[in-house]
Amino acid sequence: MKKYVLIVLMCLPLWGMSQSTVEWTVFGKAGVDIRSQMISFGGTALEWHPKDGKLGLNYSLRFGHSENNNFIFQCPVSAVTSIFAIALLADDGWDASILALLCLIPEGLSYDIPCGEDLWVSPYVNPLLVEFSSNGGALLGEVGARIKVPIRNRFFASADFSMQSSYGDWKINTLMGISMGFRF
Repeated sequence: MKKYVLIVLMCLPLWGMSQSTVEWTVFGKAGVDIRSQMISFGGTALEWHPKDGKLGLNYSLRFGHSENNNFIFQCPVSAVTSIFAIALLADDGWDASILALLCLIPEGLSYDIPCGEDLWVSPYVNPLLVEFSSNGGALLGEVGARIKVPIRNRFFASADFSMQSSYGDWKINTLMGISMGFRF
């Protein structure tokens, strides 16, 4: 019985994706923190738009460094917690399968607002980010907006403007970036 429940749970997201769109992007961002230190990121992101195509669930992996060459890695909190939960708590396959579903929790939400035929503005809020660097780990929140411009067929380019802050010390990083993407 457990196997059947697991198969149904694994197929539900796939069924939902068949009636939705997914945007995959590769991006670069650069910015300044409150102490005027430069930071830069590169990475990849997925944005899943269930059903109507306007509300999006955000997932990303970001690699970068600061001006003083501190390595920075940012990802959704759900990716880290699910890996630790599986490693520490799972005794059998059933527990591991349920805990692996934690990976599906997004880092944030976005909403696409059409501004004419060839332009979308997409404000977003990503409250569930975690950052690892040589200074340790921190929980982050990010607020921003993307301006998406279609290039050809399903390809698009976007400009990104955002602000990030860790929940502990409230230092604000302002970031700007560009990305290229493909809509499935």
